[in-house]
This record gives sequence, structure tokens and C-alpha cells, in this order.
Amino acid sequence: DCEFALAVADAWHGHGVGFRLMQTLMRFAREAGFARMEGYVLAANHKMLELMHALGFDSRASGEGPELRLVSRSLAAPIE
Repeated sequence: DCEFALAVADAWHGHGVGFRLMQTLMRFAREAGFARMEGYVLAANHKMLELMHALGFDSRASGEGPELRLVSRSLAAPIE
């Protein structure tokens, strides 16, 4: 398994940069032999949670507290 972290400058929000960066990270992780990817997202960050859902990630409560969601996805499925 591997963990991701992603930050996009405010000026680039809404331009698809995060989507393309995540697709690239997922492809590289799969090519490196990782089977699953996960990361933490602020529960209040609805745009990021929507992005993760669009990329096929599941979201669940984290053990780190109610302000964080743990998102995860198998890398075996096609990455579009």
C-alpha cells in the first residue's frame, strides 16, 4: 500500500490539475507494484472528497478523529 498527499495552489483550483495529478500518481504507484492507495482528507473539504469519489476512492471515518476522512482505492482497477 502507499499513501498520497496532494496540494494545489488556490489559483489552480477548478482547472483539473488535482484530477490529472492524482491520475499520474495512481499510475506511477501501480507501475511501482503498489496494490492500494490511501490518504487523509479534511471532512470539511467537500471538493476534494468529490474528486476522490470521481477517481473511484472509497471514503470512511478515520481513526484520527471526526475532522478527517480516510480515502482509499485499489490500483488494480483501470485508472481513467
